[in-house]
Amino acid sequence: MGKRFKLCILHIGTEKTGSSSIQAFLTQNRQALIKEGKLYLDSGSIGSQWEFVALAHRNPWTMDTGKVLGITDETSRQSFKKTFLENIKQQFHRAEKTSVLLISSEHFHSRLSTVDMIQTLKTILDPFVENYKIISYFRRQDELAVSHLTTRIKSGYQGTDADLPKKNHPGVYYNYAKLITTWAEIFGQDVIQGGLYGPLSKKENGLLKDFCNKCQININGKLLPNWLNPSVSAEGLSFIKGLNNVYKNQSNLLSAKECHDLIQYCSAQNPGKYYPISKSQAKDFYKQYSESNTRLGELLFPDKPKPLFSNDFSQYPDIAETLPDSYEDAVIQAVKIWQKPIPQKGPRALINRIRNYLIKKRE
Repeated sequence: MGKRFKLCILHIGTEKTGSSSIQAFLTQNRQALIKEGKLYLDSGSIGSQWEFVALAHRNPWTMDTGKVLGITDETSRQSFKKTFLENIKQQFHRAEKTSVLLISSEHFHSRLSTVDMIQTLKTILDPFVENYKIISYFRRQDELAVSHLTTRIKSGYQGTDADLPKKNHPGVYYNYAKLITTWAEIFGQDVIQGGLYGPLSKKENGLLKDFCNKCQININGKLLPNWLNPSVSAEGLSFIKGLNNVYKNQSNLLSAKECHDLIQYCSAQNPGKYYPISKSQAKDFYKQYSESNTRLGELLFPDKPKPLFSNDFSQYPDIAETLPDSYEDAVIQAVKIWQKPIPQKGPRALINRIRNYLIKKRE
């Protein structure tokens, strides 16, 4: 008797390559995908399936993923594993006509960085899965670093630098060839397929269409999510830093949910780009991965012209930008909130409170 799934498609959501939008697409179309014979698990998280990462990581209680899932030590990890596997087996039973299992997480990129952890993941999946396909997208390293800073600030980081790793850093986060060869050591090179984020992001739904093509998903008639985790202007990021500081030091004024909702609202109202590194810094950082990118091309993109990534750095300033930090910027953000109609979904209660406060100040 064969295993439960003929194929498992693992999406290594390299960070800042539209992974959240792919996960939103899979979540919103879960029932339609089941009818096509493909199961995207409802794991209870926000779309990114952190649970598999937490079970495969050496010490998940030391990172945010494990803490969110309530894993504090090895004993609680084993308890969580038992409950989680029972949960997904029930889903396997309810979707009994599916033969393809879909799993996606950006933490496969940032958290599972060693052979032994990747082997643990495969050991968890092997009892249910016959064959594997791995999909991953890649973004030019300097662009990843700049975009990653926005996410860090929205997550509470109080600094302003891009935190570029030093030359010859041993990690796999920016060294894409090392990332792929590490996964290939366990799953095999022939099951890995790649895509280049830059060209796909410039086409309408280009990334989703490419992902669906690789997974043999019919995108026609599916719900298409709004693009998630948009870039934020320097002014917006400065205000978000202030919000994080208020939440950290005066939590009685701002709850965690209110802070999160207002950050999302502020991000949407302040589209733009912040460049914490200069043109020369971007070029130098990208250049140190030229050998890795050449190897990546040989592994996954042998038919594509070289170089894999664009050599256009014209978007960068000659001098690195700094975040504004002034009272006037906070006033501008308050005015934006004041002028915008209350959204149907979002920080309704908080905006009402701000409006009432401003009305009292005017009286």
